[in-house]
Amino acid sequence: MSCLFVLFTEKYLSFEAPYQPQISEPNLNFIALGDWGKRGSYLQRSVAKQMGRYAKKYQSNFILTTGDNFYTDGVKSTEDPKWDNAFEDVYTAPSLMVPWYASLGNHDYSGNLQAQIDYSKISNRWNLPARYYFIDKQIDAQNSVRFIFLDTNPFILFYYTIKKFEQNLKNQEIGRQLKWLEKTLSESKAQWNIVIGHHPVYSAGPRYKKSEELIKHVKPILEKYSVQAYLCGHEHNLQHLNPHGTIDYLVSGTGCKTRETGKDEALFSQGICGFLGLTINKDQMRAEFIDYKGRLLYNAVINRIK
Repeated sequence: MSCLFVLFTEKYLSFEAPYQPQISEPNLNFIALGDWGKRGSYLQRSVAKQMGRYAKKYQSNFILTTGDNFYTDGVKSTEDPKWDNAFEDVYTAPSLMVPWYASLGNHDYSGNLQAQIDYSKISNRWNLPARYYFIDKQIDAQNSVRFIFLDTNPFILFYYTIKKFEQNLKNQEIGRQLKWLEKTLSESKAQWNIVIGHHPVYSAGPRYKKSEELIKHVKPILEKYSVQAYLCGHEHNLQHLNPHGTIDYLVSGTGCKTRETGKDEALFSQGICGFLGLTINKDQMRAEFIDYKGRLLYNAVINRIK
Protein backbone atom coordinates (compact mmCIF):
# COMPACT_ATOMS: atom_id res chain seq x y z
CA MET A 1 0.00 0.00 0.00
CA SER A 2 1.02 3.57 -0.56
CA CYS A 3 2.15 5.29 2.63
CA LEU A 4 0.92 8.85 2.72
CA PHE A 5 2.09 11.53 5.11
CA VAL A 6 0.26 14.85 4.95
CA LEU A 7 2.74 17.33 6.33
CA PHE A 8 0.69 20.48 6.65
CA THR A 9 -1.94 22.66 5.12
CA GLU A 10 -1.28 26.40 5.25
CA LYS A 11 -3.33 28.82 3.25
CA TYR A 12 -0.97 31.75 3.54
CA LEU A 13 2.51 30.26 3.65
CA SER A 14 4.64 31.49 0.77
CA PHE A 15 7.15 29.13 -0.79
CA GLU A 16 9.60 32.04 -0.46
CA ALA A 17 9.47 31.67 3.32
CA PRO A 18 12.29 29.69 5.03
CA TYR A 19 11.06 26.43 3.57
CA GLN A 20 12.62 23.73 1.44
CA PRO A 21 11.08 20.56 0.01
CA GLN A 22 12.01 17.73 2.37
CA ILE A 23 13.19 15.55 -0.48
CA SER A 24 16.84 14.60 -0.65
CA GLU A 25 19.09 14.82 -3.69
CA PRO A 26 19.25 13.62 -6.36
CA ASN A 27 15.70 14.23 -7.50
CA LEU A 28 13.43 15.38 -10.30
CA ASN A 29 11.35 18.52 -9.88
CA PHE A 30 8.54 19.39 -12.26
CA ILE A 31 5.26 21.29 -12.55
CA ALA A 32 1.84 19.95 -13.52
CA LEU A 33 -0.43 22.59 -15.07
CA GLY A 34 -3.97 22.09 -16.32
CA ASP A 35 -6.79 23.97 -18.04
CA TRP A 36 -4.66 26.98 -18.78
CA GLY A 37 -4.80 28.37 -22.34
CA LYS A 38 -6.97 31.50 -21.98
CA ARG A 39 -4.76 33.84 -24.03
CA GLY A 40 -3.43 35.46 -20.86
CA SER A 41 -6.86 36.35 -19.47
CA TYR A 42 -8.38 35.61 -16.06
CA LEU A 43 -5.42 34.71 -13.82
CA GLN A 44 -3.31 32.87 -16.38
CA ARG A 45 -0.48 35.42 -16.28
CA SER A 46 -0.44 35.47 -12.48
CA VAL A 47 -0.16 31.68 -12.37
CA ALA A 48 2.59 31.82 -15.02
CA LYS A 49 4.54 34.33 -12.92
CA GLN A 50 4.46 32.09 -9.86
CA MET A 51 5.39 29.06 -11.95
CA GLY A 52 8.47 30.94 -13.10
CA ARG A 53 9.46 31.79 -9.54
CA TYR A 54 8.88 28.23 -8.35
CA ALA A 55 10.76 26.70 -11.28
CA LYS A 56 13.72 29.01 -10.67
CA LYS A 57 13.85 28.27 -6.94
CA TYR A 58 13.64 24.49 -7.34
CA GLN A 59 15.33 24.21 -10.74
CA SER A 60 12.39 22.43 -12.35
CA ASN A 61 13.42 19.92 -14.98
CA PHE A 62 10.25 20.08 -17.07
CA ILE A 63 6.54 20.94 -17.13
CA LEU A 64 3.67 18.65 -17.99
CA THR A 65 0.14 19.64 -18.90
CA THR A 66 -3.05 17.87 -17.91
CA GLY A 67 -4.95 19.12 -20.96
CA ASP A 68 -7.22 21.92 -22.13
CA ASN A 69 -4.16 23.64 -23.48
CA PHE A 70 -6.11 26.11 -25.63
CA TYR A 71 -9.59 27.54 -25.07
CA THR A 72 -12.23 27.45 -26.25
CA ASP A 73 -11.80 25.32 -29.35
CA GLY A 74 -8.16 24.25 -29.37
CA VAL A 75 -5.96 25.59 -32.18
CA LYS A 76 -6.66 25.73 -35.90
CA SER A 77 -3.10 25.20 -37.11
CA THR A 78 0.55 25.53 -36.13
CA GLU A 79 0.22 29.19 -37.16
CA ASP A 80 -2.74 29.91 -34.88
CA PRO A 81 -2.18 33.14 -32.86
CA LYS A 82 -3.01 31.18 -29.69
CA TRP A 83 0.44 29.63 -29.78
CA ASP A 84 1.82 33.08 -28.99
CA ASN A 85 -0.93 34.71 -26.93
CA ALA A 86 -1.75 31.65 -24.79
CA PHE A 87 1.66 29.99 -24.55
CA GLU A 88 4.85 31.56 -25.89
CA ASP A 89 4.09 35.13 -24.71
CA VAL A 90 2.68 34.08 -21.32
CA TYR A 91 5.19 31.57 -19.95
CA THR A 92 8.23 33.76 -20.56
CA ALA A 93 10.36 33.23 -17.45
CA PRO A 94 13.80 31.76 -18.25
CA SER A 95 13.09 28.96 -15.76
CA LEU A 96 10.10 27.88 -17.87
CA MET A 97 12.23 27.41 -20.99
CA VAL A 98 12.37 23.70 -20.26
CA PRO A 99 10.60 20.82 -22.02
CA TRP A 100 6.79 20.94 -21.85
CA TYR A 101 5.07 17.57 -22.21
CA ALA A 102 1.42 18.02 -23.16
CA SER A 103 -1.72 15.93 -22.91
CA LEU A 104 -5.03 16.57 -24.63
CA GLY A 105 -8.25 17.87 -23.06
CA ASN A 106 -11.80 18.12 -24.33
CA HIS A 107 -11.34 21.75 -25.43
CA ASP A 108 -8.34 20.68 -27.47
CA TYR A 109 -10.62 18.11 -29.12
CA SER A 110 -12.70 20.96 -30.55
CA GLY A 111 -9.76 22.04 -32.69
CA ASN A 112 -6.97 20.63 -34.82
CA LEU A 113 -5.24 17.96 -32.75
CA GLN A 114 -2.64 17.26 -35.41
CA ALA A 115 -1.54 20.88 -35.19
CA GLN A 116 -0.68 20.40 -31.51
CA ILE A 117 1.33 17.34 -32.44
CA ASP A 118 3.05 19.10 -35.35
CA TYR A 119 3.98 22.10 -33.21
CA SER A 120 6.46 19.78 -31.49
CA LYS A 121 8.59 20.10 -34.64
CA ILE A 122 8.50 23.91 -34.46
CA SER A 123 8.89 24.71 -30.77
CA ASN A 124 12.03 24.16 -28.74
CA ARG A 125 9.96 23.27 -25.68
CA TRP A 126 6.55 21.91 -26.76
CA ASN A 127 6.38 18.10 -26.83
CA LEU A 128 3.33 16.14 -27.97
CA PRO A 129 4.58 13.29 -30.19
CA ALA A 130 1.20 11.51 -30.34
CA ARG A 131 -2.23 11.51 -28.73
CA TYR A 132 -0.86 9.14 -26.10
CA TYR A 133 2.78 8.39 -25.35
CA PHE A 134 5.33 7.90 -22.58
CA ILE A 135 8.66 9.35 -21.52
CA ASP A 136 11.32 8.06 -19.12
CA LYS A 137 13.26 10.40 -16.84
CA GLN A 138 16.27 9.45 -14.76
CA ILE A 139 16.42 10.40 -11.08
CA ASP A 140 19.95 9.01 -10.72
CA ALA A 141 21.99 6.24 -12.30
CA GLN A 142 19.82 3.49 -10.82
CA ASN A 143 16.36 5.06 -10.49
CA SER A 144 13.91 6.49 -13.00
CA VAL A 145 10.30 7.57 -13.55
CA ARG A 146 8.06 6.53 -16.42
CA PHE A 147 5.46 9.19 -17.24
CA ILE A 148 2.55 7.81 -19.27
CA PHE A 149 0.31 10.34 -21.02
CA LEU A 150 -3.17 9.08 -21.91
CA ASP A 151 -5.76 10.55 -24.23
CA THR A 152 -8.81 10.13 -22.00
CA ASN A 153 -11.27 11.88 -24.31
CA PRO A 154 -12.30 8.75 -26.30
CA PHE A 155 -13.29 7.03 -23.04
CA ILE A 156 -15.99 9.60 -22.22
CA LEU A 157 -19.23 8.34 -23.79
CA PHE A 158 -20.97 11.72 -23.70
CA TYR A 159 -18.43 13.17 -26.14
CA TYR A 160 -19.72 10.93 -28.92
CA THR A 161 -22.91 13.01 -28.90
CA ILE A 162 -21.03 16.28 -29.56
CA LYS A 163 -20.83 17.13 -33.26
CA LYS A 164 -17.60 19.14 -33.11
CA PHE A 165 -15.79 16.19 -31.49
CA GLU A 166 -16.83 13.78 -34.23
CA GLN A 167 -13.80 14.08 -36.48
CA ASN A 168 -11.25 13.82 -33.67
CA LEU A 169 -12.98 10.81 -32.12
CA LYS A 170 -13.02 8.96 -35.43
CA ASN A 171 -10.96 5.75 -35.34
CA GLN A 172 -10.00 6.27 -31.69
CA GLU A 173 -10.41 2.75 -30.33
CA ILE A 174 -10.16 2.65 -26.54
CA GLY A 175 -9.25 -1.04 -26.68
CA ARG A 176 -6.11 -0.23 -28.64
CA GLN A 177 -5.11 2.46 -26.15
CA LEU A 178 -5.75 0.15 -23.20
CA LYS A 179 -3.55 -2.57 -24.73
CA TRP A 180 -0.85 0.04 -25.25
CA LEU A 181 -1.19 1.22 -21.62
CA GLU A 182 -0.88 -2.32 -20.27
CA LYS A 183 2.13 -3.06 -22.50
CA THR A 184 3.81 0.22 -21.52
CA LEU A 185 3.38 -0.51 -17.81
CA SER A 186 4.29 -4.20 -18.05
CA GLU A 187 7.55 -3.37 -19.83
CA SER A 188 8.49 -0.50 -17.51
CA LYS A 189 11.74 -0.89 -15.56
CA ALA A 190 11.18 2.39 -13.72
CA GLN A 191 10.91 2.62 -9.95
CA TRP A 192 8.06 5.11 -10.36
CA ASN A 193 5.17 4.87 -12.84
CA ILE A 194 2.98 7.97 -13.05
CA VAL A 195 0.00 8.28 -15.40
CA ILE A 196 -1.35 11.57 -16.73
CA GLY A 197 -4.76 12.16 -18.31
CA HIS A 198 -7.16 15.04 -18.66
CA HIS A 199 -10.21 13.58 -16.94
CA PRO A 200 -10.32 12.64 -13.24
CA VAL A 201 -10.86 9.06 -12.20
CA TYR A 202 -12.08 10.37 -8.85
CA SER A 203 -12.98 13.93 -7.92
CA ALA A 204 -14.50 15.87 -5.05
CA GLY A 205 -15.85 18.44 -7.48
CA PRO A 206 -19.65 18.75 -7.51
CA ARG A 207 -19.76 18.91 -11.30
CA TYR A 208 -18.04 15.65 -12.29
CA LYS A 209 -17.45 13.60 -9.10
CA LYS A 210 -15.91 10.57 -10.80
CA SER A 211 -15.60 8.98 -14.23
CA GLU A 212 -17.37 5.64 -14.41
CA GLU A 213 -15.68 4.98 -17.77
CA LEU A 214 -12.17 5.47 -16.38
CA ILE A 215 -13.00 3.51 -13.23
CA LYS A 216 -14.13 0.64 -15.43
CA HIS A 217 -11.39 0.66 -18.05
CA VAL A 218 -8.29 2.43 -16.72
CA LYS A 219 -8.26 2.06 -12.93
CA PRO A 220 -7.87 -1.77 -12.94
CA ILE A 221 -4.72 -1.48 -15.08
CA LEU A 222 -3.28 1.24 -12.83
CA GLU A 223 -3.84 -0.95 -9.79
CA LYS A 224 -2.52 -4.11 -11.48
CA TYR A 225 0.84 -2.46 -12.12
CA SER A 226 1.02 -0.49 -8.83
CA VAL A 227 0.97 2.95 -10.43
CA GLN A 228 1.82 5.41 -7.68
CA ALA A 229 -0.07 8.47 -8.92
CA TYR A 230 -2.58 9.64 -11.53
CA LEU A 231 -2.43 13.34 -12.47
CA CYS A 232 -5.28 15.11 -14.24
CA GLY A 233 -7.15 18.36 -14.82
CA HIS A 234 -10.66 19.01 -16.22
CA GLU A 235 -12.05 19.99 -12.82
CA HIS A 236 -11.12 23.66 -12.48
CA ASN A 237 -9.76 23.20 -8.98
CA LEU A 238 -6.90 21.61 -7.04
CA GLN A 239 -7.37 18.28 -5.29
CA HIS A 240 -5.59 15.38 -3.65
CA LEU A 241 -7.53 12.16 -3.20
CA ASN A 242 -6.60 8.65 -2.12
CA PRO A 243 -9.96 6.87 -1.79
CA HIS A 244 -8.62 3.32 -1.48
CA GLY A 245 -5.22 3.78 0.10
CA THR A 246 -3.27 2.82 -3.01
CA ILE A 247 -3.13 5.25 -5.95
CA ASP A 248 -2.86 8.96 -5.20
CA TYR A 249 -5.08 11.07 -7.47
CA LEU A 250 -3.85 14.63 -7.96
CA VAL A 251 -6.00 17.20 -9.78
CA SER A 252 -4.34 20.32 -11.20
CA GLY A 253 -6.88 22.18 -13.32
CA THR A 254 -6.68 25.85 -12.38
CA GLY A 255 -4.15 27.33 -14.77
CA CYS A 256 -6.40 30.32 -15.40
CA LYS A 257 -9.94 29.88 -14.06
CA THR A 258 -11.64 28.09 -11.17
CA ARG A 259 -14.77 26.16 -10.35
CA GLU A 260 -16.36 25.36 -7.01
CA THR A 261 -15.15 22.18 -5.37
CA GLY A 262 -16.37 19.90 -2.60
CA LYS A 263 -14.61 18.03 0.19
CA ASP A 264 -16.04 14.52 -0.17
CA GLU A 265 -13.25 11.92 0.04
CA ALA A 266 -10.60 14.57 -0.57
CA LEU A 267 -7.46 14.99 1.50
CA PHE A 268 -7.29 18.46 -0.01
CA SER A 269 -9.65 20.36 -2.30
CA GLN A 270 -9.74 24.05 -3.16
CA GLY A 271 -11.06 26.13 -6.03
CA ILE A 272 -8.24 28.62 -6.52
CA CYS A 273 -5.97 29.35 -9.47
CA GLY A 274 -2.57 27.73 -9.26
CA PHE A 275 -0.48 24.70 -10.14
CA LEU A 276 1.06 21.53 -8.73
CA GLY A 277 4.77 21.24 -8.02
CA LEU A 278 6.26 17.78 -7.59
CA THR A 279 9.65 16.55 -6.42
CA ILE A 280 10.62 12.88 -6.71
CA ASN A 281 13.60 10.96 -5.41
CA LYS A 282 14.10 7.20 -5.40
CA ASP A 283 11.78 6.64 -2.43
CA GLN A 284 9.39 9.59 -2.08
CA MET A 285 7.34 12.11 -4.02
CA ARG A 286 6.43 15.47 -2.55
CA ALA A 287 3.31 17.18 -3.95
CA GLU A 288 2.84 20.92 -3.40
CA PHE A 289 -0.12 23.01 -4.49
CA ILE A 290 0.88 26.64 -5.09
CA ASP A 291 -1.64 29.40 -5.80
CA TYR A 292 -1.46 32.40 -8.13
CA LYS A 293 0.01 34.57 -5.35
CA GLY A 294 2.79 32.13 -4.58
CA ARG A 295 1.22 30.74 -1.42
CA LEU A 296 1.77 27.12 -0.49
CA LEU A 297 -1.77 25.81 -0.01
CA TYR A 298 -1.03 22.18 0.82
CA ASN A 299 1.72 19.60 0.60
CA ALA A 300 2.10 15.89 1.16
CA VAL A 301 4.79 13.26 0.85
CA ILE A 302 3.92 10.00 -0.89
CA ASN A 303 6.13 6.97 -0.38
CA ARG A 304 6.91 4.81 -3.38
CA ILE A 305 5.05 1.53 -3.66
CA LYS A 306 7.71 -1.19 -3.65
